[in-house]
Amino acid sequence: MEGLENILNKITQEVNTTIQQLKQDFETKKVELTQKYQLLTKETKTQLETEFNQNLELVKKRVYTEKFIEYNKKVEQLKNELYKTLINRLKDELYNLNGVQYYNLLKGILLKNIFRNEVNYVVFDNSSKLKKDEQQKLIAEVETEIKKEHPGTKILISEDVEKPDFGIKIITGEKTKRFTIDGLVETVKTYAETELNKLIFENL
Repeated sequence: MEGLENILNKITQEVNTTIQQLKQDFETKKVELTQKYQLLTKETKTQLETEFNQNLELVKKRVYTEKFIEYNKKVEQLKNELYKTLINRLKDELYNLNGVQYYNLLKGILLKNIFRNEVNYVVFDNSSKLKKDEQQKLIAEVETEIKKEHPGTKILISEDVEKPDFGIKIITGEKTKRFTIDGLVETVKTYAETELNKLIFENL
């Protein structure tokens, strides 16, 4: 019996030792798993935060781009409206010039565009802003001014039946210069657009 008890005690001790070893192994594994979980959780959290921030930046950029495009469209629309208003106003003012203003406008055009040292024929428009004697006076003034440096220049009034609706036409040989409302407006379009851009963007 005594031998049996010794055997049972030995078995019990071995079992207890094995159980204790298993408990220790379990605790060790538990600690390792806990640390791995915490590390994984931290990495996952960092990754999620990074992805969130990246997505947030993408959203910001997209919204900014959309707003910028919308803003540019509004600015362009405003510029086009102002430009159209300016051009229409210019046309109206040209059509409604009084006699003195019209006289000075034509004089400026002739002084700048008469063909030097050639015979020029000037065709006046169909408007009644300048009478015959005023037309002759204008031609005489321009010719006198130009002849100071270009004595070979001659200017005559033409009775060409193909008269412009507004402004004048200068003819010499096969060369012709026409100055109409649309032509005068075209000459200031680029300048007007540049000035509008300055006005809009300096005040936004």
